[in-house]
Amino acid sequence: MEVNLDYNNSRILTLNVSSYQLIESLEKEFTFDFGYRINEFNRVIGLTSKTPKNFNNDLNIKAGISHKTTETLLRKIEENFTQATNGITIFTLKLSADYTLSRALTLRAFYDRILN
Repeated sequence: MEVNLDYNNSRILTLNVSSYQLIESLEKEFTFDFGYRINEFNRVIGLTSKTPKNFNNDLNIKAGISHKTTETLLRKIEENFTQATNGITIFTLKLSADYTLSRALTLRAFYDRILN
């Protein structure tokens, strides 16, 4: 079993001296990943395998969820004015399953969904 939890936070400031403006870009991302391996999956579902004894038919299952928020602010320094110019929220769901049929062949099924 594998579990991964990430939190990313970034901030970028761009100064425009000629127009006395400061552009601020903020980005926050939260990611949760989960993976699980079922060894010798043929035995679990009751199938007999004709492959050699030293080979395992494994099933790897992975899932990931991500939430990302991005926003851009325009700050006019002389006027002491701030305006939101851009922003987006992205939600991502990823699912995949890998089944090892033989040493040279792996079957993979996946599902990716991105919501803005």
